[in-house]
Amino acid sequence: MTAPGWALITGATSGLGRALARRCALAGWDLVLVARRDALLQELEREITRELVERCTSRRIRLVCLDLSVPSAVDVLERSLADQGVDPGEIGLLINNAGVGDHGCFHELSRERIEQTIALNVCVVTQAIHRFLPRMKRGSTVCTVASVAAFTPGPLMAVYYASKAYALSLSESLAEEYRPRGVRFVAVCPGPFQSGFHAAAGIGSGGRLPTADAVAGRVMAAVRRGSAVVPVGGGAWLWALAGPRLPRWAARRIMHALQRRRS
Repeated sequence: MTAPGWALITGATSGLGRALARRCALAGWDLVLVARRDALLQELEREITRELVERCTSRRIRLVCLDLSVPSAVDVLERSLADQGVDPGEIGLLINNAGVGDHGCFHELSRERIEQTIALNVCVVTQAIHRFLPRMKRGSTVCTVASVAAFTPGPLMAVYYASKAYALSLSESLAEEYRPRGVRFVAVCPGPFQSGFHAAAGIGSGGRLPTADAVAGRVMAAVRRGSAVVPVGGGAWLWALAGPRLPRWAARRIMHALQRRRS
């Protein structure tokens, strides 16, 4: 991984996004934080700045208040970077963290929510990589937060599971394609953890889950190693190994049963 420059993090005010922003700052990265709620971005900037001051250091922090699910969002993002003096060629770490998902029968989901899921989990990930990759230098890293959901079909969360399978496949493919150029691609596949995702998706989390900060620590370790695919959590490793080896019909049945229980 290249020496710290700019780290661009989407979904920066979510539980995992906040934890990643803090860890990136403490690791020496300047920050471009992208999220749709300005008040939360301002609050996050103050928190990080306060912690850095306590450590007698500082970082450049740029905020981009933007709903990434709208058309041409990446164009708006690029213009905002230029307006704030951020050279895309100095982005050494791109973290695709923004994403959504819904639980429920496919035909009962709203068209708007389905389109938003595809826009955030598929289109923006693809467009951001396509836009910034040509100017990323050798040693840079693109980290995409996929999910353990990427390894199996997901009845009752069909669009979300399909979108994460896409993100994993894209990241793996580019990891090999750009290996000779020295740009690394890391797909992080966490299992469930403490965040607002489960409530937003309309499902119960159940059990004791790792914190967002613990997951962020694993993500940053994966970025340092440059591993192409990194399941995060014991359950995630188990399912990453076992899921693809199950007969397809068995994987569908198991996941359907699990999702019904989480309703």
